[in-house]
Amino acid sequence: METTRGILFRLCSVVCFVVIFAMIKATSDTVPARQAVFYRSAFALPLIIGWMAIRSDVSIGLKVKSRFSHFWRSIFGTGALSLNFAAIGYLPLPEKTAIGYAAPLLTVAFAALIIGESLRIFRISAVALGLLGVMVIVEPRLTVINDASADKRVAIGVCLVLAAAVFSALAQIQIRLLVQNEHPTAIAFYFAVTSKCLSLFSAPFEYASIIFALLIGYFVFYEVVNGQMLIGVSIVICAGVIIIWREAQLGSERSKENVLKPPLH
Repeated sequence: METTRGILFRLCSVVCFVVIFAMIKATSDTVPARQAVFYRSAFALPLIIGWMAIRSDVSIGLKVKSRFSHFWRSIFGTGALSLNFAAIGYLPLPEKTAIGYAAPLLTVAFAALIIGESLRIFRISAVALGLLGVMVIVEPRLTVINDASADKRVAIGVCLVLAAAVFSALAQIQIRLLVQNEHPTAIAFYFAVTSKCLSLFSAPFEYASIIFALLIGYFVFYEVVNGQMLIGVSIVICAGVIIIWREAQLGSERSKENVLKPPLH
């Protein structure tokens, strides 16, 4: 029952995120990305505060142990948000969503490079396969750089999404470090506050999102994806499923190890 409820909540959140991106795309000609980031964070704050009030953990949710870690998480997260919002005006919605799947792949790689997480041949192969899928998707778009008659906007959009994936992966690494000592509500609250402030000074179940992006892109924006992109998406999703399965196994092993450790105070 709890698993089913969790899946339903996750699917609802995926739908909400895709709808948000669809709304941003529909208004991208008139609303700058920084404004979208500002209002996204501004409307999130009352919900987070209300959630803390309902759970009676306002004091816990506002307490932090590492301000520096929250700062970097917010910098990376706001960068990812801004770049994604900017990219949506350059690319079809399904394509932007598909390229964004590079983020969890890069998270695995950065976890090994930055925090020394063990990375064996199984996950290395899955990450390489996923990145190959991303390259299959972006290759036709990046070739327009050498074509004087082609629309350079799509190449700009691809670069923005790839940069957003890097920032998103770095933000995930910071979150992994934060959850060891910080309350989840505090992480969400201070990100909303910081991203709201930073946007004032700025420049201009996961894989289910591609389904909703394809549907909205087709019926709302009349965007039809080609065969090569579908092949690339399939490769990326397969690699992502492999990684999720492996991460679940490793998480189960870590949980068993933590049973023997004293509780964190």
